[in-house]
Amino acid sequence: MAGADQLPLPDGVATTFMVQGTNVSRIQGRLQQTLLSDGSASQRMRGAFPEGVTAAAIDTELSILSGHVQTAAENMGGAGQRIWDVGASFETCESTIEGLQTEWDEVDTWFDDALDQINSDPYYTDPANQRDKAEAIESIDLQRESRREDMKERYDTALDTLGEEAATAARKLTELTDGFVPAAQQGSAADIAAAMTEGTTISDGSRRDHVADEQAEHAEDLLERAENGDEDAIQEIVDTYGDLTDDPYFATALMERLGPDGVNSVSMHLMERIDASEGYPDRQEQYRDMFSVLGGAYTTSTGSLEGMDPVTREDTETWRTEWYEQLKTSGREGFNPYTGQPYEEGMDGTAVYGYDIQSQLLAAGMEVNPDVEVGRDYMEHVGTDMVEWDQWLTENFPHRSNTSHMGGSMYDLGASPLGDLHPTDPRRDPLHNLLAAAGTSEEAAYGLLLADIPAGDGETQSIIEYYMHGRSDATDGAVMGMPDLGVEMGDVLESYALDDGDRESVELAQQSIVGYNDAIAGSEPIAGDTAETRAGFNMMSLRPAMGTVMATYVDDLHTGFDGQATADGVGAGDGGTYDITFSNSTLNNLHHVFGDLGYDRPESIVMPGEDGTTQGDPNNPPALQRILNASCAHTNNGMYEALTGGNMDAAQEAFGRGSYFDAFVLESLSNENGDSAGALDSYNEYMQTMANAGIGLVPFDDIPVVGGAVDKGIDWAADPVLEAMFETGNEDAQRATGAEWQQAQNAMVNDRFYATVAAAGNFDGSPSFTGWEQATGRELDAGSQFWDSDGSVIPYDRMTDDQRAQFVDYLNDHEDGAGSTYGSMTNDAEGRMNDARTRADNDNLAADAEDDED
Repeated sequence: MAGADQLPLPDGVATTFMVQGTNVSRIQGRLQQTLLSDGSASQRMRGAFPEGVTAAAIDTELSILSGHVQTAAENMGGAGQRIWDVGASFETCESTIEGLQTEWDEVDTWFDDALDQINSDPYYTDPANQRDKAEAIESIDLQRESRREDMKERYDTALDTLGEEAATAARKLTELTDGFVPAAQQGSAADIAAAMTEGTTISDGSRRDHVADEQAEHAEDLLERAENGDEDAIQEIVDTYGDLTDDPYFATALMERLGPDGVNSVSMHLMERIDASEGYPDRQEQYRDMFSVLGGAYTTSTGSLEGMDPVTREDTETWRTEWYEQLKTSGREGFNPYTGQPYEEGMDGTAVYGYDIQSQLLAAGMEVNPDVEVGRDYMEHVGTDMVEWDQWLTENFPHRSNTSHMGGSMYDLGASPLGDLHPTDPRRDPLHNLLAAAGTSEEAAYGLLLADIPAGDGETQSIIEYYMHGRSDATDGAVMGMPDLGVEMGDVLESYALDDGDRESVELAQQSIVGYNDAIAGSEPIAGDTAETRAGFNMMSLRPAMGTVMATYVDDLHTGFDGQATADGVGAGDGGTYDITFSNSTLNNLHHVFGDLGYDRPESIVMPGEDGTTQGDPNNPPALQRILNASCAHTNNGMYEALTGGNMDAAQEAFGRGSYFDAFVLESLSNENGDSAGALDSYNEYMQTMANAGIGLVPFDDIPVVGGAVDKGIDWAADPVLEAMFETGNEDAQRATGAEWQQAQNAMVNDRFYATVAAAGNFDGSPSFTGWEQATGRELDAGSQFWDSDGSVIPYDRMTDDQRAQFVDYLNDHEDGAGSTYGSMTNDAEGRMNDARTRADNDNLAADAEDDED
């Protein structure tokens, strides 16, 4: 290979470093020419200081600022020289390496010429002289390699020298930058600005704060003019301040100037004008744009203060404490929807409340600032109070439903996110907008949904439980917990409830399971001919996310159903993780949940198609499929790891727990979803055709999983496989017989067991395969032997029917086979499955009895 390939040049171009070094040095000169560098400033510079600062104080501060700039300028000059020096070192290194590349090529040319001379020399063509020829070739090859090694050493030395000089320059550059901006303050522009203004009473933040105050004063004047019908003022607000709604300085300043009363007044006037402009879409859009400015500022004022200088941030946090209390008071005040005037008495469900307004401001704010992150402190103070207000409102005025009364046109914030699924835009619901705001950040979600509110009789409930259960029960269904049918809640759960290393994330998952469970178990069927409940129907879009949550913590469900129920809660797990624990009360009602989740898109079950294709969306399987997949994966991986390690007790426990849970889930589906024979057929067909090569076997690597989050305890294993055989035809026969149903489940778990043992079983303490064959008098041909020529078990998915039959006989033969090791496992699993079916049936009968008593 050529020298350029063997001894490549370092990445980069020397002239680039030199040019940049020169440019940085030029910055030094420009800094020294600024208004601040010589300690004197123009009148324009003095005008940047807030009113009230004396001329002497300004002179002092300008002198301090000048010192900072002079230090920066001097260090900039040194930095430029250092960068230029690296470029010079780079140039020297490049020159050295280019010479070595040429030398390398010259040595190769010399070797080729010498080799040609040897090959063409008559002396070496004589067969008697071939040893001499070989020695001659070896001699020139050794010379070449010696020279190459010397060139490699010089190449490495050149690179090492460049590296040392670059490292020295980097250390010096760090010292120079730290000299005018400490390392701890180099993380953001605000921190750098604070360092550059240290020792002065004016900082970058206070300058921005001062400007924001002036902008807010101007915006307040425009809002007042707009309220009085000045349409030019409306457009000026949108044009001037529409792009500033995500600036915490401006947003805070505007909210501080308006106060809750001003915000409410402007919003009510806008509502009137939007409604009055019906039929004039351009004018309505203009008013909505103005409302979006107000909403953007409101939402930003509740969010992160990152980027604010420390002094302004501290002042803002102090202001927020009072602001949030004012918002809580204002939220419960009512306004006449026709006059816009505050109610002093006689409020009823038709009133527009402050929280109606605030929720619409949140919706508009998230529309214009989609990246906004609402703060946890807002949720813990204002958000929780808004929920308690909603609780009071729906209890006292159930006819109000869950839409605010801010005017029919106020809610046109774009197309409904649900399209035709739900004709009423869910953003009309105050708590929908609050939930969407909580979904903007992890801390906001936990701050709202994990907070407790009263539940009556001295009890409490978490807010997530109120959304799922308490709110839906406020009346006979007129008030749904989530008017978007659970879309937003599903997004929140899939974003923040799947981290088993975060206690609050696990608490969110735990409380969502309990809340959903209580909602489904306590709800009436939609109609007499269906088992689907009103709550389940009203949360139909939440089902996939609930499937993902329960799939993620399926190992905790296995544990709970294994007779280890304690109480509903969260406890410390292994390795810094957290586990969900369940009470018997919750477990006794989960058969309702599994039956309900069976209504989630059974026609969209993900299954292998023909020619390697996939039917359905692997990234979005139905809810119950997610849980079954996770359970199968967890069970088989637990068995696989235990068998690989020779821990038979652990393997039997993993197999038994998983078999119990799977049987309970499927029996629940049979009981709760019996009115939908098509759904039963779909899941049976899925279990039947969840196949590899069309023979009923699925490698676990290929099981469709949403987001990969299905199991938090065991790593994936590549070898275990699952066979599951279920009868279809329920839609025609209405129901498979109980015996057929149970026989199919038994076949599934047994074949799952045999497949895993074939992949990972240890047979060291059992009779040999050939010994068993002889002892039982079997004369097995190659098509019947379940082992390969090397004595290893053939993978279960490659066995013929006869090989599988022989393998099963061997595993269950207590006298001559491996029955003493493996024979009891399938019996134990089948016993557990029968127990699970009995439990599911009993739970269902108990629930029916309670309904009859009611």
